[in-house]
Amino acid sequence: ENLSTGRIVGASVLVIYLATLYGTFVPDWEFVVYDKDSTLYGKIQSVQCGVRGKLNPPCNAVGYVDRQVLGIDHMYHHPAWRRSKACTSVSPYEGSLRPDAPSWCHAPFEPEGLLSSISAILSTIIGVHFGHIILHLQGYSARLKIWISTGLALLTLGLILHFTLCEKHLVISLIQKDIIFSQTHIANSKCLQ
Repeated sequence: ENLSTGRIVGASVLVIYLATLYGTFVPDWEFVVYDKDSTLYGKIQSVQCGVRGKLNPPCNAVGYVDRQVLGIDHMYHHPAWRRSKACTSVSPYEGSLRPDAPSWCHAPFEPEGLLSSISAILSTIIGVHFGHIILHLQGYSARLKIWISTGLALLTLGLILHFTLCEKHLVISLIQKDIIFSQTHIANSKCLQ
């Protein structure tokens, strides 16, 4: 009973996360540059988006939700994507921004945002599920059956995400979210545990 409830909750969290991630329309947005070393300090910059389902740093639903809920002034002003090839010539290391860097390289970002937390919750639910198996099933063969079936389901999910259009955008999301909380990574890493 508890295992089924955990699976339903985990699947529900995944569906909500993916629906939000790919279903949210991200409009164009503006921000003020707060980097005092920048020649753009104090100037308003705009980012052209007007898309749905993109996972690139400037136009994804994760950043949009954070900007709407937390407010752009309460976000981290030195994001990790500043190390990307689009922003610096010393990528993957952090360096000064390129003169022709897109405006979003100057934009604030929340690395531990609201939608990222949903992915972390999903990873935790999967871990609790595997822990429940240890506590509630006595025989090794029964545990192995559940672990293998769950692992194969997660591996299948990870492979589906990897080989569909979703993963094309998730690769960019991996850089943005420091790899840990993408759905593909969660599914594949939990499968291999």
